Amino acid sequence: MSNFNLKQSAIYQALKWKWLFRWARPLTLIFFLLSIILAIPFFLGLISHNKPLMLGGFCFINYAGFALIFFALFLFFWNADLFFNLKLKRPKISQSNNLADFLSFETAEVVHRTMQLAKRYNIAPINSTLLLYSLLQYKDKDINTIFVRLLIETKNLLPVLWEQTKTKEPGSGNFSQVSQQVFKASLKRAQSKKRLTISNLDLLAALAQNEPIFKQLLIQMNLKPNDVESLILWYEEQQKRLKVKKEFWRYKNLVRYGSIAKDWASGYTIFLDKFSIDWTRALKAQSFPEIIGYQDEIKQVETILASPEINNVLLIGE
Repeated sequence: MSNFNLKQSAIYQALKWKWLFRWARPLTLIFFLLSIILAIPFFLGLISHNKPLMLGGFCFINYAGFALIFFALFLFFWNADLFFNLKLKRPKISQSNNLADFLSFETAEVVHRTMQLAKRYNIAPINSTLLLYSLLQYKDKDINTIFVRLLIETKNLLPVLWEQTKTKEPGSGNFSQVSQQVFKASLKRAQSKKRLTISNLDLLAALAQNEPIFKQLLIQMNLKPNDVESLILWYEEQQKRLKVKKEFWRYKNLVRYGSIAKDWASGYTIFLDKFSIDWTRALKAQSFPEIIGYQDEIKQVETILASPEINNVLLIGE
């Protein structure tokens, strides 16, 4: 993988036709509601036995015709919306030398916005600072959450980044060497998480490792690029837990509610429950939280606990 060309990627078709397909979803809802509203007089006319129902000068049969037309339009725009979201926004990814083929739709929008700004303000090659600026301007709720957790106000950071966007970075082609390193690091992170496409969080983690202005800001706040990576890992784990928790029908979620068979088998322990905690049941109900970061500390704890003699560990912190 040696080049990056967004216009030659499959995801570019979704960017190209977004302006047209963005109307598909609201029109789907509008025509669905109109078909339902116009179907009501038709069904009222069917159940009226005395005389044909007349509303607004139209017989109920006329309302049926309009209802069918609007329902057909509803089906058309519904299929158009499905085509855009399931086909254009998620093209098939094959072996490619073009890094842009591995961008998600949201990340492709960020890169496209970066290229538009670079063309408008004559910034060449496109540096990583402009890429970070476009990412923050995209107003992704996941990115905003990360920066809130880092205690960094994006509205104050954006003017600082814009002042540095005209700083030239070495490189050939449309993107600088640092920007190309960011794309490669983003893809490497996505593949390590067994994902096919690069997300905005992957892009942010790579920028924290490679973008010089962002790295200086982190140093000023006594933070490290690995702290950003750990925070992103924590956030991704939380989002994954919320998604799984919503799927209540899964066996893993049903087990958390427990069963009455255990109480029947072992009997009730009302007095004991007042002074003790059943950790097995508690962990089944809440699950054990995944530890993000602290890999060196975990190895030290494992080494101490495996010691045949002095194997006491004192953990201090939240």
